[in-house]
Amino acid sequence: MSFRIRARPNWQISKKCDILTGNMEINQNPLYGRKVIFLNPVFSTRTVIIPRLVEEEFEVYTIAEYQDAKNVLREFPDALCFINIDDKLSHEQWFNFIMSCKEEIPSIIFGVLSSHMSRTDGRMFMDNAAVAAGFIMMEESLESTTQIIIKILNRFGAKGRRQYVRASCADAANASVQVEHDGKEHTLLLIDISVAGAACILQKQHADFFHVNSMLRNVSVRLGDKSFECAATVYASMPNQNYSKLVLLFSQELSLTAKKIIHDYITSSLQHNVNSIINAHPKDTTDYATKTHGKKNQ
Repeated sequence: MSFRIRARPNWQISKKCDILTGNMEINQNPLYGRKVIFLNPVFSTRTVIIPRLVEEEFEVYTIAEYQDAKNVLREFPDALCFINIDDKLSHEQWFNFIMSCKEEIPSIIFGVLSSHMSRTDGRMFMDNAAVAAGFIMMEESLESTTQIIIKILNRFGAKGRRQYVRASCADAANASVQVEHDGKEHTLLLIDISVAGAACILQKQHADFFHVNSMLRNVSVRLGDKSFECAATVYASMPNQNYSKLVLLFSQELSLTAKKIIHDYITSSLQHNVNSIINAHPKDTTDYATKTHGKKNQ
């Protein structure tokens, strides 16, 4: 791999984190945070690192093929994108790919993951491609790597001002809540859900059954083919001409199993949106074996 090296005295190696980082100005944090996208993730990233990030309430997506990446990144220009550069393309081709993306979508923040590239080559990669989210050597334990990524995500305000990732359930017929009142069960369609709570549709004639701050002790939530039971508090009831919107807050004793069911549902729902973008656009046919950036009309 051949790069023209420019002196960058502000780049440094943080041995504690095992990452190449730069003391560069951080972009203003978006109010609602940033999408976190893993391009070409390896098995351990998909099965260990990403689930941990989801538990920490980051909004995480995956893209398997680099040919689909630009179509997705154009939709999410404030995203953080971490690329595994150890296969699919050579390191030089990945370099050309990143530079091409930065030219077309300059607001994307890139990070690089590798198990095979040396620190010296990693520094060259960063100095030339200005990979703001760092070059992460996948040499340490998966927990250490996860903590490194979390620090980077927090540095770039990936959560914004929100505390929880929420998924819309408005078009999902298999997402519902069952609650009891006076010995009768009421099935409510979900509007959206997070591990903090849910919004659902309550028939207008039943609006007086559920009062703000009242405790519901026998709540059953169904998400796809999985369900869990919990307690919840009525946080708000907002009537309109056709129905009432009931906002429920789950109890703090929500089980780990219930949280996993919610997180899995949210992740699947959000990933479906990205898959729809991928399926709706033609694949990138650019040959990244040759330099594509710096050319007009590319």
